[in-house]
Amino acid sequence: MLSIAKNDFELFSTLLSGSPNVNETDQGGNTALMYTCLFNRPPMAEALLKKGANPHLRDDSGQTALGRSCNRHDTVILSLLIGMNADVNSQNNSGRTPLMISCFVGNSEAVRILLYYGANIAITDKNGNTALDFARSFEETRIVRMLEAHQRMLDSKQRAIERG
Repeated sequence: MLSIAKNDFELFSTLLSGSPNVNETDQGGNTALMYTCLFNRPPMAEALLKKGANPHLRDDSGQTALGRSCNRHDTVILSLLIGMNADVNSQNNSGRTPLMISCFVGNSEAVRILLYYGANIAITDKNGNTALDFARSFEETRIVRMLEAHQRMLDSKQRAIERG
């Protein structure tokens, strides 16, 4: 994990070539893949995924690597994880989804990607908040507009289905 924090790809590659358990966790349940999200190390994340890192594992707070990747304003790892079928609607122990986290930190590009891949904007966290609530409370106007437009599109599709 230190090689990830220090961005030492040479050491990281050497360690990875020794066939380690790429899904091993630290005391908080964090995997190496989660650390690549925390420190925004896309080449390391890709190498771990190629070695079989599981993007569905959760840390002690119920967070997945995808949820972690939404805290960063770089969407390379987020896209890699979605490409490995990471659950865009996974909820951590607080009930927060990757979409909510993206709204919370103002990551509009992550919001766009998550919506494209089917993120559900109606999911609520344990306090009853939706992604739109987070976007509004942090005055993320661009994200609010994106979410509202997405909801209108979903409503329009539903009306078309109901009309037959």
